[in-house]
Amino acid sequence: ILQIAQLAAINSGKFRSNSYNLNRIGAAEGRKPPVFVQLFEQVKGKLDNFKGFSSARAFQVNLLEEHATDAGGPYREVITFLGEDMMSERLGLFVATPNTRSGLGVDRDLFVPNPTRTSALDLQYYELLGVLMGVAIVSNDALPMDLSPFFYRLVCGDPSTLDAYNVFVDSLLRPERPVQIVPGTTFSAYLADGVTMVPLSPSVDATTPVTEENWDHYAQLLVACQLNQFSEQVAAVRRGLERLVPLDALALLAAGELEEQVCGPSIITVDDL
Repeated sequence: ILQIAQLAAINSGKFRSNSYNLNRIGAAEGRKPPVFVQLFEQVKGKLDNFKGFSSARAFQVNLLEEHATDAGGPYREVITFLGEDMMSERLGLFVATPNTRSGLGVDRDLFVPNPTRTSALDLQYYELLGVLMGVAIVSNDALPMDLSPFFYRLVCGDPSTLDAYNVFVDSLLRPERPVQIVPGTTFSAYLADGVTMVPLSPSVDATTPVTEENWDHYAQLLVACQLNQFSEQVAAVRRGLERLVPLDALALLAAGELEEQVCGPSIITVDDL
């Protein structure tokens, strides 16, 4: 996929040596927005400017309040900062998986898109994330992110299945009919952030009690709600990624392969060093 992405980048046009002013010190001290937001403010509406490079840097950086010449080192440091920003609570684009809160299953230290971040600005942020993922693939500069394999499955275009959701996101989502329905259960559910409760369907009152008679309908709506809660965010990421990497190429990858292309190998051997 790296060769395909680089070929697509080369064919997209001449390399544009864009330069962006970023203030890491101000961001760390809270005087400036996160580095990710600073970059966004300078590239919004111009994401195609990231096209047209092969294995070179996607852009140059001018680190304000620092005496650093970007010969490659500052750029790579900024890529690391961008990855950390996107995982931060301050930006809030991602939340810990429900397995983290319950202490069950796997991925107890990984993140999924924040399902409540659906504003026009939020989706532009996710689209920039997709562009940066494409930059990581094309330039072979790892973008460090602690994202669930379920996220990468969705970005690859794999179907959102209950089995995968149980393994990688929420082991407690079980639509099987229980011996006894918990009193107070209604046609509503908490999203992955663990805070936001939403109705399961616009056609059913969220306060409708769940009974033996309507359990099957409730379970069907519950699973659909949980599996589709990241659809807007993932679609935005794919729009951004498509600017640099053909989506047909993504379909050739498994989730773990895409993660390695973006974030680098999870295990580094002595030979790699």
